[in-house]
Amino acid sequence: MGQRGLFFFGSIVLTILLQMVSSALGAGGVLLTLLVPFPAAYVHMRFGALLGGGIVAASTILLAVTGDPAGSLGYLLQFGLASFVLPFLLRRFWAWDRAVAVTTLGLVVLAAMALGLYAGSKGISVKQMAADYVQKEVDQALHIYQQSDVSAQQAAELEQMLQSLADFLLQAYPALAITVTWGILLLVVFLLSRFAGGRYTIAGLPFHQWKAPPFLVWFLIGGGFGMLLFDGLADVVSLNVLAVVLPIYFLQGLAIVSYFFIRKNISAGFRVVGYLLIFFLNPLPMVVTGFGIFDLWADFRKPKIKET
Repeated sequence: MGQRGLFFFGSIVLTILLQMVSSALGAGGVLLTLLVPFPAAYVHMRFGALLGGGIVAASTILLAVTGDPAGSLGYLLQFGLASFVLPFLLRRFWAWDRAVAVTTLGLVVLAAMALGLYAGSKGISVKQMAADYVQKEVDQALHIYQQSDVSAQQAAELEQMLQSLADFLLQAYPALAITVTWGILLLVVFLLSRFAGGRYTIAGLPFHQWKAPPFLVWFLIGGGFGMLLFDGLADVVSLNVLAVVLPIYFLQGLAIVSYFFIRKNISAGFRVVGYLLIFFLNPLPMVVTGFGIFDLWADFRKPKIKET
C-alpha cells in the first residue's frame, strides 16, 4: 500500500473516530468535534480532490452503516462538505479569508435548506426545532448540577442563568450558526498551514497582517443602533448582525496581537499563554474586539516614522 493509500484509509478511520467519540462525549467532546473536518481536508490539500472527496464519501457511508443515518447526514452537512469545498478553493489559490467566507455562505445556505425540509417533513418550524434542542441542553445541564452538591439557591440561580442563555441562543441562532461555521473553517485553515511542510501553499495575507473589510463597520453601527432604538423583529435582526460582525472584529484584534507578538519576538510558549488568556480571561475578549474595531481609524500596525 502506497503513501496515498495509507493517508486515504487512515483519514477515514480518524474521521469516523473523531465523529463518533465527539458525539458520545456530548459537550465534553467539543474540541474533538472541531477537528473532524481536518483529516479529509489535509489529504485533499496534499493529494487532490479525488482522494479528499473519497474520504468524505466513504466516511458518510460508513457512519450511515455503523450508526445513525441522520448522524451521517449531519456529518456531511456540518463537516464533510466543509472538508471538501475549503481545500478545493485553497488549491486554486483563493485567498484563505475569501475561501472561508464563500464556503461558510454555501454551507449555511445548504444547511438552512436541509433543516427547512426536515422540519417541514416533521410538521414543525425550524425555530421550534431549535427551541427543542436548546431546551434539551438546558435540561441536561440542570440535571447534572442538581446531582452535584449545590444548594437550592445556587440551583435556582443557575437555572435562571441557563434560561437567559437559552433565550439568547434562540434569538441569535442564525448568526451563531454562521459564526461557528467560519470559526471551524478558520481552525482548519490554521491546521493546514501548520502541517503544510512545504507540500502546498495557502494564498492570502499572513494572519498578523489581516484586516476585516472596511464596509463591515456600517453593519456594526447599524446593529448597535438597531438594538438601542428598536424592539421586536428589528431588535432580533440587529442582535444577529452584531453576533456575526463582532467576532470578525475580535479576529482582527487577534491579528493585531499576533503582529505585536511577532514584532517583539515573543517566544512560542508565551504566545500560547497570551492567546489562552485572550480567549478565556474577561474582559480581554472585549478589549481585543475593541482593538479590531478601532484599527479602522488608528491603524495599529502602521509602521511608526521616527522624527529626527
